[in-house]
Amino acid sequence: MERFAVIYRYGQRWNSRRAHPVDEIDEDTARAWFEAKEPWFSVTALDTPESRVPRYTLEIAPAKAFVRVHTYYPSGSLLAGHDYDGGHDPHGQRMFLETATFYSYPDIATLYNRTDMSAKVQYRTRPDGYVRVGAYRADTRREEVTEYRDVPVDDLWVPALTEFGDWDRFEVAPGAAPGPATKTG
Repeated sequence: MERFAVIYRYGQRWNSRRAHPVDEIDEDTARAWFEAKEPWFSVTALDTPESRVPRYTLEIAPAKAFVRVHTYYPSGSLLAGHDYDGGHDPHGQRMFLETATFYSYPDIATLYNRTDMSAKVQYRTRPDGYVRVGAYRADTRREEVTEYRDVPVDDLWVPALTEFGDWDRFEVAPGAAPGPATKTG
């Protein structure tokens, strides 16, 4: 599919069932909130005004200290969430990919709520090289957990979000799968 200019819509968060932002705000209000470092708001990138499924949605916390990136299946169901936290860098110049969560559903062609997932895999990473991988299956209601230490995490750092409109660099999040490491437990 050929890509054209991205259309951004702002609000509290994206509503996949209704295909629009919750409590939508205009760009000037979003810019003012961004500059004022409050409150929490979202940015949704769409290919066309008629698009019902976003390319991605960013949720931006007050003071821009945290960014959550949601990506979607073509049906609109949540595919993945990536959480970037700026609290690990005392200088405020970088954010660390702290959590990456991937969702599966019974049928990816159907729009599901996240709570209707059939499985989820979540990577929780720390700057010290610790990674916790949780694999949850809804049919058994069980989660298998594996922990790793000494995982290379340098690629999980990104520059801090300092400029309004610098959204697209979050569209493709770096991988969070463990590399060469020492398994614990």
